[in-house]
Amino acid sequence: MTLNNAYNQYKVNSIYTATPEELTLMLYNGLVKFLLQAQAGIEEKNIEKASNSIMKAQNIMVHFRNTLDMKYDVSQELDSLYDYMYGRLVEANIKKDGEIVSEVLEMVKELRDTWGQAVKLAKHSPKEPDLRQADGSERKEQVVAGLQGRGGTGRQNDASAQMRRQPSVRTAQPAQQSADSLAAQG
Repeated sequence: MTLNNAYNQYKVNSIYTATPEELTLMLYNGLVKFLLQAQAGIEEKNIEKASNSIMKAQNIMVHFRNTLDMKYDVSQELDSLYDYMYGRLVEANIKKDGEIVSEVLEMVKELRDTWGQAVKLAKHSPKEPDLRQADGSERKEQVVAGLQGRGGTGRQNDASAQMRRQPSVRTAQPAQQSADSLAAQG
């Protein structure tokens, strides 16, 4: 039991000490994890596991879309890609279709790997970009929520529901969660 608590504390500390770039990479890794779990659930004919894993992946997509800075062209392109993947995940969840999950998984792995390379390059550059939110707040609590695959406050859950109805709808407030809840999921 003590070992489990130490591991949970390590996970929480790694989130609080991570750079914004590393937090995004953690979210991509969480997204890959949930999509792999969804594939396993579909193969096992475990509808609940598949559905829950897909919904966790969708929540990370919502977070990614909510935190894009739309004044950059690349953000608009990523928004379109996240919107497409989100819609495909909705379809995969309805049909319990592993091929759709595989399609999205391949795109996510490519994005994750590209982001990982960008993080490595940024560490070697003299000036690091400021990836905080427009209001200047840190994203650590939001990343915890994304890694858990859960929505945050009621506003985030409302946004998730709205995006499931209309994937192109954007919301203004990203999720807020505490790191303690990540440790509880452990």
